[in-house]
Amino acid sequence: MGGPRHQRPSHTVRNHAGAPAESIDELSLEQALKDVDIANARVMDLTQRLIAAQQRTIELEATVNRLQVELHELRTRHDQMRNSRAFRTADRYWRVLGALRQ
Repeated sequence: MGGPRHQRPSHTVRNHAGAPAESIDELSLEQALKDVDIANARVMDLTQRLIAAQQRTIELEATVNRLQVELHELRTRHDQMRNSRAFRTADRYWRVLGALRQ
């Protein structure tokens, strides 16, 4: 009973710089939580930007489809005009006039 008493190690383990390991662990945990918050904010921002970009893509695709239909209608109308009797007559007239000018 009178011999050296067995000492329990302290709850605070010190690192090489002498700072308590618990404090470093707490700081690391705080930093990790901040990093997770920042990463979550970035994911939310990127998700919102992706949704906006997809909506814009859908709008642009609708515009392209509408313009393709309009172009087809205009080409059909142009071909009908070129194939009309009046256009063929006018075309012959301009060809003859051009030949006479030479």
